[in-house]
Amino acid sequence: MLDDSTLKAKAQPWIEWSLASQREDGFFGPLEDGPPDEQHDVGDYRYQARDGALDWWSRMVILKVMKNYYMATRDERVIGFLTRYFRYQLATLPEQPLDAWRHWA
Repeated sequence: MLDDSTLKAKAQPWIEWSLASQREDGFFGPLEDGPPDEQHDVGDYRYQARDGALDWWSRMVILKVMKNYYMATRDERVIGFLTRYFRYQLATLPEQPLDAWRHWA
C-alpha cells in the first residue's frame, strides 16, 4: 500500500522462508519446538524459538500476512500455498482441534 522498499526488504525473507517451509501435505513452518533460547536465522534476521511449533494459532497469523502479501504483489505462489494449507487444515482439524484457550482467538 505504501510501496515502501525498506519494509518490503524486511518482510521478504520471512515470506520466502514460509513458502519454502511448506510440506507436500500443506503444513508449513517449524515441525518441532526448539529450546526457548535457541536462535534461528531467516535472511539477515534472527528469531527466538518458542513452544508451540504445531500450534494452529501461529499459522493463522502467517495466513493473514500471506493474504496481505498477495494483495500487494499478486505473487501467484501464495494461492497454491494457501490452497494446500487449507486442504491440510480441513483434513486435520477434526483430529487435532484448537485447544480450549485458543477458541477466543
